[in-house]
Amino acid sequence: MIQLANQDHLCHTEQNLSPTPAPKAKRPRALRDGHSNKGATIRFLMRRRRDLLTEMVTRHSHYLEQADSALLDAVVIREARIDVVAQLLSDNIDRCRRRVRRLLQRLSSFEFGYVASRMTTWSEREQSVARTCFLRGLTIKQAALELGISASTARRTRERIAARIEGAREPQKGGRR
Repeated sequence: MIQLANQDHLCHTEQNLSPTPAPKAKRPRALRDGHSNKGATIRFLMRRRRDLLTEMVTRHSHYLEQADSALLDAVVIREARIDVVAQLLSDNIDRCRRRVRRLLQRLSSFEFGYVASRMTTWSEREQSVARTCFLRGLTIKQAALELGISASTARRTRERIAARIEGAREPQKGGRR
């Protein structure tokens, strides 16, 4: 029997075309049976975390500078050791590790996801300021110099975007009452 997977991750067979869920990754016995096997649990969680990081980096790396994107590609996707990557870049290991950590924090932030998903509906100036400040991580002064606008215009535009982000975040903070 031949199994084909469509883009919705549903499996179909030649004889039975009704969609059935794709098989899930098998969890370690410690998580299935409730036994305490710390090593297997930690390995499973690390593998799951690495899968999520890889997905996040591949989805959002095109918003980053080319050097930052290449660094995350090497460390997260290709799983190169950070000391080897730092040596290839002729950089300090701690500085390289800190840079990777900051990039991953920026990619996983609520602000980054909100701006990346919604900026296409904004004005051209808001898009350019959002791209430089929120997605690329530049300061207001650096963004103003790069975009050729005054620092106060860049600051006011960034504040408008930040207000939108906070407005979108408010329902999450309140929860149920």
